[in-house]
Amino acid sequence: MSSKAATPIAIVGMGAIFPGRGDVTGFWRDVFEGRDLLSDVPSTHWLTEDYYDTDPRTKDKTYGRRGGFIDPVAFDPLTFGIPPKAMEGTDTAQLLALVAAYATLQDIERDSEGRIDKSRTSVVLGVASATELTAHMAGRLQRPVWVNAMREAGLPESEVTALAERIESHYVEWQEATFPGLLGNVVAGRIANRFDLGGSNMVTDAACASSLSALSIALHELRSGDSDTVLTGGVDALNDILMYMCFSKTPALSPTGDCRPFSNEADGTMLGEGIGMLALRRLEDAERDGNTIHAVIRGLGGGSDGKGTAIYAPVPEGQARALRRAYEQAGYGPEAVDLVEGHGTGTKAGDKAELDGLHLVFGEVESEAPWCALGSIKSQIGHTKAAAGAASLVKVVNALSRKILPPTIKIEEPAEVIKDSPAFYLNTEARPWIAPKKRPRRASVSSFGFGGSNFHVTLEEYLGKTAAKPYRVMPAELFLFSADSGNALASAIDAAHGQLDEAGLAYAASQTHAAFRADAPARAAIIAESLADLKSKTESLSQQIRAGEIGVRPFKADCVASLDAPLTGKTAFMFSGQGSQYVGMGSDLAMAFPLAREAWDRAAGHKRTGRLRLDRLSFPPAAFDQVDFGAQTQTLTEMQHAQPAIAAVALSQLGLLSQLGLKADMAAGHSFGEIMALHLGGVMNADTALTVAAERGALMAKAAGNTKGAMLAVQTDAETIKPVLQTVGQGLVLANDNGPDQVVLSGAQEAVDAAKAECDARGLKARMLPVATAFHSEIVAEAVPPFEKLLAKQKLRAPKLDVYANATARKYDAKVAELPAFIADQLIQPVRFREQVEAMYADGARVFVEVGPGGVVTGLVGHILGDRPHLAISLDHKRRNGVNQFLLAIATLGVAGIELDYPALFAELPPQPPNPAPSKHAVKITGGNYNKPYPPAKGAEGRATPNPEKPAMPTKSTMAESSAPPSVRAGVSPRPAAQDLPEQTGASMTQDPSAPSPYFASVQSSAPAAPASTTERIMQEVSQRHADYMSAMSTAHSAFLNVAVQLAGQTPSEPAKPAALPAPAPAPKPAPVAAPSPVVQSQANGAYHEDAPEPASEPEPVPKSAPAPKPASPAPVAAPAVTQPVLGADSVGLVRAIIAEKTGYPEDMLEPDMDLEGELGVDSIKQVEILSTLRERMPDLPEIDPEQLVELRTISAIAEMIDASGTGAAAPAAAPVSVSEPERGAANGGISADTVRALIAEKTGYPEDMLEDDMDLEGELGVDSIKQVEILSALRDQHPELPEVDPEVLADLRTIRAIADFFG
Repeated sequence: MSSKAATPIAIVGMGAIFPGRGDVTGFWRDVFEGRDLLSDVPSTHWLTEDYYDTDPRTKDKTYGRRGGFIDPVAFDPLTFGIPPKAMEGTDTAQLLALVAAYATLQDIERDSEGRIDKSRTSVVLGVASATELTAHMAGRLQRPVWVNAMREAGLPESEVTALAERIESHYVEWQEATFPGLLGNVVAGRIANRFDLGGSNMVTDAACASSLSALSIALHELRSGDSDTVLTGGVDALNDILMYMCFSKTPALSPTGDCRPFSNEADGTMLGEGIGMLALRRLEDAERDGNTIHAVIRGLGGGSDGKGTAIYAPVPEGQARALRRAYEQAGYGPEAVDLVEGHGTGTKAGDKAELDGLHLVFGEVESEAPWCALGSIKSQIGHTKAAAGAASLVKVVNALSRKILPPTIKIEEPAEVIKDSPAFYLNTEARPWIAPKKRPRRASVSSFGFGGSNFHVTLEEYLGKTAAKPYRVMPAELFLFSADSGNALASAIDAAHGQLDEAGLAYAASQTHAAFRADAPARAAIIAESLADLKSKTESLSQQIRAGEIGVRPFKADCVASLDAPLTGKTAFMFSGQGSQYVGMGSDLAMAFPLAREAWDRAAGHKRTGRLRLDRLSFPPAAFDQVDFGAQTQTLTEMQHAQPAIAAVALSQLGLLSQLGLKADMAAGHSFGEIMALHLGGVMNADTALTVAAERGALMAKAAGNTKGAMLAVQTDAETIKPVLQTVGQGLVLANDNGPDQVVLSGAQEAVDAAKAECDARGLKARMLPVATAFHSEIVAEAVPPFEKLLAKQKLRAPKLDVYANATARKYDAKVAELPAFIADQLIQPVRFREQVEAMYADGARVFVEVGPGGVVTGLVGHILGDRPHLAISLDHKRRNGVNQFLLAIATLGVAGIELDYPALFAELPPQPPNPAPSKHAVKITGGNYNKPYPPAKGAEGRATPNPEKPAMPTKSTMAESSAPPSVRAGVSPRPAAQDLPEQTGASMTQDPSAPSPYFASVQSSAPAAPASTTERIMQEVSQRHADYMSAMSTAHSAFLNVAVQLAGQTPSEPAKPAALPAPAPAPKPAPVAAPSPVVQSQANGAYHEDAPEPASEPEPVPKSAPAPKPASPAPVAAPAVTQPVLGADSVGLVRAIIAEKTGYPEDMLEPDMDLEGELGVDSIKQVEILSTLRERMPDLPEIDPEQLVELRTISAIAEMIDASGTGAAAPAAAPVSVSEPERGAANGGISADTVRALIAEKTGYPEDMLEDDMDLEGELGVDSIKQVEILSALRDQHPELPEVDPEVLADLRTIRAIADFFG
């Protein structure tokens, strides 16, 4: 590849919200454990009862009902400055992105003290253009469609109106927060705004490649020098029914409801949702400033498909184009990449096209076997669309920093296109990512979107001094307890689970490590896999301790306790021999502990064992059938492989024991294990031990090639087996004296077969061992001379501790010069293990720790020593998770009273700190929009039930009405009684059924007594409406006079109270009048307009009666002044709107500080016209003196004048209230902090108990100046006697206390 590499970019922080545990650490734990996080669609999103159908062809239905959905996330409105009421008008993607951005910024600050310049920090995110709120609000605007359909169905106009209102109630209302709340670009804007980031902010949409397209822009920002830090990634919370419908009708969803990338059973994708963010800096800047670095981005390439067969059909050549550009930018080729996180959607065509594209690039590399793991996160969380690339990046960055190859699940059999791949294999289980020092770990991520958008990014691990230490993720945690008595110990155990949550398990465990005392009178330990597991075990263990059952009844698995004095005696390390190997050995420890993994890295870079790839032998990629697994087992069993692999396992465990501070007083090994015992004794270093192990196995294999050998284990002792040896002869030897009830015979295959028959005849249980040849017999004698020669070339030293020899059952006492011959001769000498253990016990050994794979040696020691006081434990177990077994072993040692440094073992594995408890005012949000009226809170159960069909038989009243002339029936429709309305017969979906809508409240409150007949009812209604009309006309006329007086610059007079109208009397039957059908008109702007039916000349139209206004107090109240509707939602908007109307300038062109005359050409005449219009629309504005005209030169100046007047642009003019002077003083003094608090709670949705007196309205509560003016205006509406607020003072009224003090 090209040597011209692009500027490397460091990833210095991450934040995530994905299905499952959600955050970055929890997400990785889910990935690591291979959890399937797909589930049924929750009712927070949409109801399958509404939209699901198994038939993909059903109109407006989806055959998908499952996906990946995030769990509820705590969102604190106070932290993010978004009032709860505004949250309903804000798409959940914006809210969730704030939470993820907050976590990302915290991650930057965690270890590096936040050394970033926020003024040069940008936000570039991949976000789909559509949002759920956009579709939702567009649905609300379909009222004309509903109305038209209902009119076509022949419903009376009153029912049409009522039903339309009922449908509207299933949508959130428009508010000032709605417009920005539904825009995709505001996802980035909110982050920049809330966290005061001064760089550029933008979003980009490349469909399912959006995250990597955003990353591409972010890299350009950094490499060009325009930004110093960039937050990038992807945001997608769009798992609504629209998205399901889109993918169903393509069709791309899996008909079987699962996502199986690269599997031969793949049949489609599943949708997911989530947010992933990365904080990026130039690598040199991050290193200079001491930022924690998770990984390094080396190159990113993009490419389009060009002209393809269809806009959504993937083109391999286009994808390959992106790959080549990425590696050209990185400065290395695909041969250097060990992991590719594919796009992997699970569609057969998509997966095949992706593999074809990968092979176009990776297939150019010559290799003996596949070297690169391929996977896809979509198998676990589904396709998160715009956030898909971000999910892959968070997964891969974790894999690099943790040095683990992650799994891809749900692959029973690989797809045909990858079965014979020369480059790729499928990694279906988590495995240690082993790499020699000269080959840094590198991974790549692909992301492809509709429209032919292709991106490929390649990353590299970071190994500098500020490399990230990710929070530990282990299959189990170790809890240690110590106390001065059994009861105190039981109490400490009971308190262990306390108020823990799952994420805090590791932190709680770590807290117990430093406090543990191995010399305490009472000691205990628990290995817990989960919070539930911990609770179950603590309850069981504490009960046993209190009941005095220690040593009487077995403990629950992974629980140990002791009230005995600490164990005394020497410690012996016992090393496993060949035959203890198994596929998967060492894997778990290498993934959990860096020091354990380093032993495998050393082996991978070793000059002798490097080419063997011991890691691939010990924990190869998972086999897909028994034939493959059998082949893996057989390959590992071969001597040239088994012995160095066992050595690597032993080295990894020794590293951890050294970290714990556990030292051996003596050592021994079984057969090959003696080599590792000599290494511990200081005879040879680690590199020499690997060389010796590899050569020993290879020489023995070569020697065994001439004669087929075998070994036979017999359940008896050495004396009993002697007759068998004498009977068979043929060079058969006693190879191993393992204990009082086990010996092993070794020799040629024919001799061992004969021995097996002889043992059977004598009633001795015997079984053939799975070994490659006949160890410790003459069959391997050819290996002795060359092995001795090899040993002579090594730098061997005299043992520094007592090492016991198999051949002599005594300590090594040979001189250094004699060591090569003695060690080589051990190949053909018998293993006198029983005698060896007896000698070690006699020399004071009481604790025997088996080092290496499996637990064979531990079992042998137990059989040999029987009931004599001792402790024998193995660090590994073939059928248990390696971490769990290791933790149990070191817990057993600690509880036995052996001092160990547990904190040192976990020093490089910090636990995730406990998550702070959410604020009591936090609300839970999901991928579905907050507090949307539908679906109901109870899901399908909350839906209205179907209503019974109305009986076809006509009632008496309908018969009477039908007999009336058509002109009467078609006249002004009387309002139906509440019980006749359709929505009154079913369960309410969004409201309390006992609480009628405002419309029905007005109908019910003004309904007269039931008339005797339909005709009388009609006439009574007409009379009532006429009375209402007269009252409304009188009020409107008074208001008009007031407005006219104000416009003339005079003080408005008190409007005359309209005279009380007489109660409506029964009117004579009017002449029949036909009403025309509703008319639909098209206005100039294309808006749909509902016109009420035009009334005929007789009778006069009667407007809908309005409820009488309630008096504010017992004092006389004047009729409210009627104002024109305000066009803007704030003073600036109102002024801008009027200027735009009067000048023709577009509103978005008018800046608040523009000079009306100097910049806009508004002369004094036009200015007066504008101000006159303003006073027409706001009659309560004070008269403007001519001198003021000179000062009102900008929009903002006029707006400040409005605000200073106290009328408020967003509220109607308040009705003047007659209040006596004493009452005025009392009212003025009544403006307390509680009054202000209640009003702010009403306007923002914050609970009153959350609002403290000194909270900053804007900085802490997100109450901007517009909302602040609205609050103050509402306050003056409630208390008209309050003084006006000057614009200069407004800036000082920033808290509840300040407002209360000002008016108080």
